[in-house]
Amino acid sequence: MDVDVLLTDLGAVLEGGEAVHFGAPQEEAAVAARGDGALLVPLSGLTPLRFTGADRASFLHGQLSNRVEGLAAGACNRTLQLDARGQVVGEGMLFARERDLFLAVDDRRGPQVRASLERHVVFDDVVIEDLSATNVALTLQGAGAEAAIARALGVPPAADRFARYPVGDAEVLVAARRRSRSGGFDLHLLARQLPEVVGALREAGARLAGVRALTLARVLAGVPSVAHEGASGALPQELGLEAALSLDKGCYLGQEIMARIDARGNVRKGLARVRLEGDAEALVALPAGDARALLSGDRKVGQLGTVVREPHGGWRGLAVVRRDLPPDVALTIGDARAWLDPGASAPA
Repeated sequence: MDVDVLLTDLGAVLEGGEAVHFGAPQEEAAVAARGDGALLVPLSGLTPLRFTGADRASFLHGQLSNRVEGLAAGACNRTLQLDARGQVVGEGMLFARERDLFLAVDDRRGPQVRASLERHVVFDDVVIEDLSATNVALTLQGAGAEAAIARALGVPPAADRFARYPVGDAEVLVAARRRSRSGGFDLHLLARQLPEVVGALREAGARLAGVRALTLARVLAGVPSVAHEGASGALPQELGLEAALSLDKGCYLGQEIMARIDARGNVRKGLARVRLEGDAEALVALPAGDARALLSGDRKVGQLGTVVREPHGGWRGLAVVRRDLPPDVALTIGDARAWLDPGASAPA
C-alpha cells in the first residue's frame, strides 16, 4: 500500500518522502510551541526491524547498549547502537514480543543499523527483516496525547511497557516516547490501518501535523536527534542519552568506553538549547562537520545541530557544547550569533 498516497489523501504536503505539514504550518507550529494539544505526526524516518530465531535475544544483547536478555514479553526500552569508539550510530525503541523482537530505529539510521548488525551475525540463529514495505509509524505528542490515546484506543501503557490494541483485523503497538516537552506516544501499525487509526485519533482530539512542527517541539524540549546533533559523531552522554545505556549487563560494542566514562565522571561536552540571531536561516542547510562549528573567539567550543524557526520568527537550535562555558557567552557560527538558553541542558 502506497503510504505517500494515504498521507496525501489526509492532506499532507510531502517533501523528500516526509509529511512536512498538513496545510497549516503556522498553526501546527504554534500548537507545537505551546505543547497544549495532541499533535499526530507521521514518522517517515523510522525503520521497523524484526528479529526472529532462537538466538535473537542473546545476539542483540551483545550488540545494543540497553538490556535485551531478561526482558519479559510486553516490555520495551530505549536503546542505542554504538561503534567501537562509543559514538552513537543509531537510536531506537526495542520491544520484546512472544515470538520476536521489534526494533524501531529513528532518524533514517535503520539501514546503517541493520547493515552493522548483519555484519556481526556469524553462527547466530537470527534473521533480520526490514518491515518498511508494510509498516508505518506515527507519534502523538503534547499535553493531550494521553487522553487522546485513552479515548481512541484504550488505557495508555506505562513507561517501560507497550500496549497492543485491536484495530480492524490487526493490532496497533503503542509505547510512551518523549519527543516534546509534554511527551507522548509512538504508534506502530500496518499501512492499511493508517486511515482508520488516524480517524479514531482525530475524533479523540488529535491534530495532524508535519515533521516541521515535530522538530520545533523536539528542539524546545531539548530532545536530540542522532542524525543532527550526533551527525559528526557524539557519545551518548554528550547527547543526554544515558537512559538508553545499561552499565551492568556485560559486553557490547562500545561498552568499554561507556564503563571508562562512568568511572571517571562526566564528559566535557553536553547537549544545550541555543538562541540564534543574525543570518540564522542560512544555518538550516549547512552540512555536518566544520561548517557547523560554534566558536568562542577563534576557539571551537561546540557543534550546532538542528535549527528551527519559532512561530514568532525567532530561531532556536540544539548544539553539543563544552560544559564549562559561562551562561552568557556569545558564540558565533558564520554570520550568526548564538547564546545558550538558561537551563539549556535537558535530559532526552
